[in-house]
Amino acid sequence: MYCTRCGAQMPEGTNFCTACGAPMVGATDPAAPAAPSAPAKAPAADSPAPSRPSRMPLVVAGIAVAAIVCIGIAAVATSGFGLLGQKGADTAPVAAEAEDDDRGEGSDDADDPAPIADEQDETTTEAPAAAPDAEGTQDAPREPSAIAVDLGNQGDREVVNCFITNFSEVNEGLSAQSSYSREDPLDHDTIVEMLVFVERHMNGNANPYLEEVGSSDPMAAAGYQFRCEASYMCELVYKYFGVGIDIGDLPYERGAGGRGAVSGSWFYYAYGSDAWFASQGVANVTSLTDLGGNLYDVSFDVYRPAGNLAPADILLRVYGWPLSEMLEAVGAGSSPIYSGTATIEAYLDEGELAFRLYRMN
Repeated sequence: MYCTRCGAQMPEGTNFCTACGAPMVGATDPAAPAAPSAPAKAPAADSPAPSRPSRMPLVVAGIAVAAIVCIGIAAVATSGFGLLGQKGADTAPVAAEAEDDDRGEGSDDADDPAPIADEQDETTTEAPAAAPDAEGTQDAPREPSAIAVDLGNQGDREVVNCFITNFSEVNEGLSAQSSYSREDPLDHDTIVEMLVFVERHMNGNANPYLEEVGSSDPMAAAGYQFRCEASYMCELVYKYFGVGIDIGDLPYERGAGGRGAVSGSWFYYAYGSDAWFASQGVANVTSLTDLGGNLYDVSFDVYRPAGNLAPADILLRVYGWPLSEMLEAVGAGSSPIYSGTATIEAYLDEGELAFRLYRMN
């Protein structure tokens, strides 16, 4: 027989439990006085365990295990690691990136050739609400970016302001006032706008790999003014846009006589018009939001430098200065000429922070 209070096994006929003192149900001496109530205590270490212990602990444990399993399934379905709905990374560039940057930003050789991190296409009802992305839709939350960017850090601010300024220096090609997204289908017209941006950027920054076409070059008679290695042009497109193109994408015809051609290993281009100017503006990033996957949303204002200040004349460190000091250094007024937004992709270029454009406006 077993004690109904503590479960200790007692010999048949026992009136009171020797472990806790409770009266035994079914005892042979019903007239025996009830023992005074006493706090329950655990059975003695040498007391035999009951042959059929309570099922309650097993039931509770089963519920806990089931809850853990459910939580684990929900975490897999909604986590920022992209285990469900994972997208593949973009293809690598067609050639190794250039060794020197025309703005003094460091080597063009990217340590991280994969343009973007994984995103998710699927969510579950357990997923917490996420902030709308650039297109206004809600995606599953992402992990914080592995490459941290802080506008409060002068070095980071220098790099991000310089990168956006590259697109505000020109008003031909893909500029800071253009509409562009890497997620859109890449057609030849968009490639041409990228090429024109790179051409104007090279000219404005006195790129050392850019050459004027001499009169002895047969392409001079066709009106081409500048040339660079064709593979280098493809590398610069990847550097600034994270988009891989090949030499066959380089030739183009554009309005007002602008055009590009490939001859041998060289890419030739002609302005066709001198309507553009190299110092449309200097950018100051006003906000930066981590989207995860090393993607950052930024808002920026653009200011016009005084006179005809060329981009190559602006010291790189100026872009990291407080706004008032930066504007004073370039002779710009305190009122921006326009504002914009962009999504930029952070990567490490030989250990140094660098960016590629993912979206503009």
